[in-house]
This record gives sequence, structure tokens and C-alpha cells, in this order.
Amino acid sequence: MVKAIFFDIDGTLVSFNTHKVSTAVRDAIKRLREKGIKVFIASGRSGSELAVIDGIEFDGYIVLNGSHCYTADGQDIYKKCIKAEDVNRLVDWLKTTEIPFG
Repeated sequence: MVKAIFFDIDGTLVSFNTHKVSTAVRDAIKRLREKGIKVFIASGRSGSELAVIDGIEFDGYIVLNGSHCYTADGQDIYKKCIKAEDVNRLVDWLKTTEIPFG
């Protein structure tokens, strides 16, 4: 018995061609929830980059490749940020290379 389904956004819920969520996908997610199946987003995007799925009800979100997980009402389940000193060390190192970053 399926209890939960996790969806990526780009190329899964959102078409690479239209850059939108189709009506068929919206309806399918609604039917899953009506059957009592929990639906979640699992994405590399940040929570602030989820506007493309507005209007679709999800039970929770796993964003930033798992570093932030929260419920539909915004309650944090897990949140782990990269330490500022680690980011600064990486940026300093990148400045010494020809690797593009930004």
C-alpha cells in the first residue's frame, strides 16, 4: 500500500517545454490526496523557488537537496545549513582558481 509519494519539480511536475504544471498533473495530485496518500516535494530548489507549484496542496517539502524539510504549515522538521566559515573558505579557494562561480 502506497502511503506517500515524493515529487521533483523540474521535468517531473513542471514541463521543460511549458514551464508550468499541467492540469492533468494537478488533478492527479488532488486524487492522490483524496485517497489518503501523502504528497511531498523533494527538490534541489529552495523554498522561495516554489512559486511554480502554487495552488497545489502538498503535505510537506524537502528542499535544498534535503538540507531543509518542513510541513505544509511551515513547521521545520530538519534544517542544516553549511557553516559560514566553510562557505568563506570555499569562496577564497575558488578565487585562486579559474573555476567560474557566482
